[in-house]
Amino acid sequence: MYYLLLDDNLDVVERISTTELKKRIGKSIQHFLLYDGIINGYQVIEDEKPTQIDRHKFITESKRYKYYASRSGNFYAVLKSNNTKKKLKTYEHKGETVVAINGKKYSVARTLAKLFLKDFTASKIVHIKDKSKKITVDNLLIVNRDEHFHDMNRKPVGRYEKNICVKEFQSITQAAKNYNCSNAEILYLIKKGDFKYL
Repeated sequence: MYYLLLDDNLDVVERISTTELKKRIGKSIQHFLLYDGIINGYQVIEDEKPTQIDRHKFITESKRYKYYASRSGNFYAVLKSNNTKKKLKTYEHKGETVVAINGKKYSVARTLAKLFLKDFTASKIVHIKDKSKKITVDNLLIVNRDEHFHDMNRKPVGRYEKNICVKEFQSITQAAKNYNCSNAEILYLIKKGDFKYL
């Protein structure tokens, strides 16, 4: 296992092995991480991916905290007074994975894309390549509106009642024709939960 030493901006200063960390602290690593976790002013955390240093980017700050995100889809609040870091939880809100930062809801996918992907602009749409996996930078795809709606209209959808699929359609367009409404209305019903992608 490896550990990362992070500066005040959560940039990685050094990556060290378990043996090296034990030499530097002279006590139990678990006890050190639980009660102190700081060496020479640097925050020490476990390296999530030993083969790739996890980079962090600044999102925003409040009076007490600075907020950061990592390429691996983790979000952190760092207390300004003593650099104590806590991992923020993500949750589902209206069909989208979000994280609460400083009293606001942020889309996990859009925030990661904005921070880490060069081709992201506010007018672009962020797709999650594999929805069965965690949202990470490597699992995101930036598309324009035309590509997005073309892809969305080709995906099969189902009409749900009480969380049970009662009818399946090969596309949003087919569902719209069946219910004599527009594709936009079906998209609205997907957000509402009456329809779902299959």
